[in-house]
Amino acid sequence: MAAGAGSPTPPSSSFAYDLGEQLGWGTAVNAVSGTGYVNKGSAPGLDLSYGARLEALPDSGLAADVVVVEGGLNDRGVPADQLAAAATRFLQSLRARAPMAQLVVVGAIAPDPGDPTSTAEFTEVNAALSTVAAQQNVTFIDPVAEQWFTPQNSAAYIAPDRLHPTQAGHAYIATLLSDHLRGLTRG
Repeated sequence: MAAGAGSPTPPSSSFAYDLGEQLGWGTAVNAVSGTGYVNKGSAPGLDLSYGARLEALPDSGLAADVVVVEGGLNDRGVPADQLAAAATRFLQSLRARAPMAQLVVVGAIAPDPGDPTSTAEFTEVNAALSTVAAQQNVTFIDPVAEQWFTPQNSAAYIAPDRLHPTQAGHAYIATLLSDHLRGLTRG
């Protein structure tokens, strides 16, 4: 959601940057349209999955107090065991490379509450990610279970593609995430 169709212009106005601004944090974003824990993206011959991109980062790119990983949207339809294995490898690698960082996983955001098939797919993705997060002792936030998008608010927050947030949707997501993260990072 921080990259891809429907992303805000400029990209620095996405929920990730808005979240950092709300919390007074410096923000670095590593997002590639169409990728996920398993999904490599649409660039022919390139693996741009989360794990591959993590391995390509310099160690200095992981000097953070908090790392928020949002995703799963592009992994819908992937068998749960395959998704869980990829997410486990990713989180273990992330923990090894950023051992002092607090890790937070935000599951897939189901933007179209009027589509039961879509909601079921994202519920399945988030169930797998929630299990992995618990096993890896990582905080998990489930936008589907929390019903971030409802029939009452989705028209204002979701683009006509029924998948990506509008600019108002990015601001809304940032506010919801900042509420979670403020509670997690109070000393």
